[in-house]
Amino acid sequence: MFEMATGSGKTLVMAGLILECYKQGYQNFIFFANSTSILEKTKLNFTDSASSKYLFSENININDENIEIKSINNLNESHNNAINIYFSTIQGLFSLFTRAKENAITIEDLKDQKLVFLADEAHHLNTETKKKLNDSEASEKRNWESVVKLALEQNKDNLLLEFSATIPKEKSVKDKYENLKVATYTLKEFSEDKFCKNIYSLSYENKELETRFLGACVSSLYKELLAQHHNIENFKPCILFKSERIEESKKNQECFNAFLENLSPLDLENFFHYSRNAFFKAAKNFFDEKNYTPNLVAFLQTKFKKSTQINTNNEKELEKSMLLLNSLEDRDNPKRVIFSVDKLNEGWDVLNLFDIVRLKNKANQKDTIKDAQLIGRGARYYPFSYNDFKPGRIEFYQRKFDLSNPLSVLERLDYHAIYDSEFIAKLKKELQDLGLGLIEKEKTTIPLTPTKHFKCYYASNTKDKNKNLFNKDYSDPVEATLKSLHVPLFAFGVREKKVDFKEENKGDGTYYETYALNKIPLNYFLKALNLKNLDFKTLKKAFKKHAFNNKVGFIEQYISPLKTNFHKSQKFDDNKTLLKLAVYIIENLKDTLLKEQDKPSVSALELKEFETHNKSLSASEWEKDIPFYEWLLFKDMRKLDSDLEREFLDFINKNKEILDKKFKEWCVLRNDHFAELKVFCNIENSPFYAQGFEPDFILFAQTHEDEFLGFTCYMEVKGEHLEPSNAWKKEFLEMLENATLKSHNKKLHLKGLPFFTLHNSVVNGDFQTAFHQTFKDKEC
Repeated sequence: MFEMATGSGKTLVMAGLILECYKQGYQNFIFFANSTSILEKTKLNFTDSASSKYLFSENININDENIEIKSINNLNESHNNAINIYFSTIQGLFSLFTRAKENAITIEDLKDQKLVFLADEAHHLNTETKKKLNDSEASEKRNWESVVKLALEQNKDNLLLEFSATIPKEKSVKDKYENLKVATYTLKEFSEDKFCKNIYSLSYENKELETRFLGACVSSLYKELLAQHHNIENFKPCILFKSERIEESKKNQECFNAFLENLSPLDLENFFHYSRNAFFKAAKNFFDEKNYTPNLVAFLQTKFKKSTQINTNNEKELEKSMLLLNSLEDRDNPKRVIFSVDKLNEGWDVLNLFDIVRLKNKANQKDTIKDAQLIGRGARYYPFSYNDFKPGRIEFYQRKFDLSNPLSVLERLDYHAIYDSEFIAKLKKELQDLGLGLIEKEKTTIPLTPTKHFKCYYASNTKDKNKNLFNKDYSDPVEATLKSLHVPLFAFGVREKKVDFKEENKGDGTYYETYALNKIPLNYFLKALNLKNLDFKTLKKAFKKHAFNNKVGFIEQYISPLKTNFHKSQKFDDNKTLLKLAVYIIENLKDTLLKEQDKPSVSALELKEFETHNKSLSASEWEKDIPFYEWLLFKDMRKLDSDLEREFLDFINKNKEILDKKFKEWCVLRNDHFAELKVFCNIENSPFYAQGFEPDFILFAQTHEDEFLGFTCYMEVKGEHLEPSNAWKKEFLEMLENATLKSHNKKLHLKGLPFFTLHNSVVNGDFQTAFHQTFKDKEC
């Protein structure tokens, strides 16, 4: 069982498992789910190479063979040397195995089939587990779960891989999966890692549908135009209008189009006047300031016209609709308004859903569960390029802005519904159970007022995923890999390895001898490069420091001279064996390239100025009982994480005269997750390379000496129990002193102190010593 949050990559993991299972000898797969919409979406992901959501590479090469992925209508159609996937709903699978039909496969036919069953939204597969059945009832009960179980048991090699975001809470179900969970990544963890939008509830006192229609359209248009204003491309916020019944959904679509057609400037004026909502006030101010207001009606009528709409309840158009619904982010997809009932609660791949509108006025308990599911699906973050946030960086896929930042509007999902305090309370509870929070009104923020006005400088760097394949020279890591190989024995088509109670020592010359790779003739390496899809262009990019003009030159200059370890019994006199050896070498070369490619890179430290204006603190986190210190950078900063931080501030206050003597001016910043101050470990070959570090406190100072731009000291407060796991931060803090950061030939003096800890209520000696050595009796 893979318990993974909606949007966290379940289908991608599934695709990877399909390839791994094929390597293990499985060719036939049965994918099943509870709904047709999930089925169509997944078929697109797995079999339509033209789709933007296709999950496999253009060419799939496994065990030196090119593999195709085939969607089959019957297991008897299975192709050799292919991944064959039979797609079915659970209901269809139940019918297939329980109702005899001409030419249809039966349970008995499965005995000779080696199958992998892939169950998506697998929480539907527990009808039997949930019920306490006696022996006779169990033998008679032929439900979905029991039929799948029966099919699975037809062959001892069959596999069942289950995927779900929501495992049922019944103890019997929990017990069933206790030892079967391979991965757990809950929606709560997904949300806490900032991969979700902020969720807001917009409650309407006016029960007219038109008010919610207009509210959703204004919200969507505001987000789109705000993104355009900040040069954020391809930002098309979509709206979902949710009805209770199919007939109502179709009628509501007609009402929506009539509302758009008759919309007037007066309707907009009244809406903004009576909305009494900070979000809509901000939208109106934006429209006014950017001069959109005179043409707002025309904008709304054009952006949300009938050609931009989809109604999922039209069965005739379902297949076409699902293609459009699962590619809403594509530039050439004009759809942005969806009318639906329950079809999209599960299995819908959407990132740019920004508004969900509940069109039913009265609600019951079932409605809260369904709406919570839908909100959970729409809450997935829609990544967009902005400033330094580009694809390849993990931050690209996470929320980027404080709630006080106007651009946080682009990171919110709005749920529009009639005001009903009981319903909202229940919905909030359902969302909390899923691991999501619901913001019922804007958080109050307190602007932070700087107490000092000199320029504060800090060290900054970035962590990036390599954006382009082979964007640097990989000669050294590949050479290290190839030289350290212990090539297994290849002989007579079988790869042999001696199995003994005493483990074979790879470094023992008894088993291995070192030879140059020129033992394998050049033409076999050429063929191996072709089989592994490594062309000259790729090699030239990956091995920049070697001057070669073709593949032959690459082999002669780089591959052939390298020495590696071969089994002492290895023969080099058979064509098939030589090719297998060459393929093994090139396979390891390519694997190393890809592993190196996956490593993030950390940029060099740069000098940046810390902007002290436009900073704020959430009121809900405000602590008022902390003494005022005139040397704190922000006088309204009243948030601390622990009593240890209070002790640190007290230590600084007791020693402030030392700092007054040393510096012309100074202040201390309590770092409340200011994103720009995060630095990444750039210690090469460290296991903590590229890990982020947010120093708790930073001392900024202006020196007496003109040669220095300023003095910046990083200080970290740590409980004794946390010291061992944060040891790398100590090393990183010490390393900061050697960083050379200049501007206009003036250097920033950087310093990192040992951790501030308490032992038996006494400040640790390392910190005290370093503090006094750094600051006492030395004016700078």
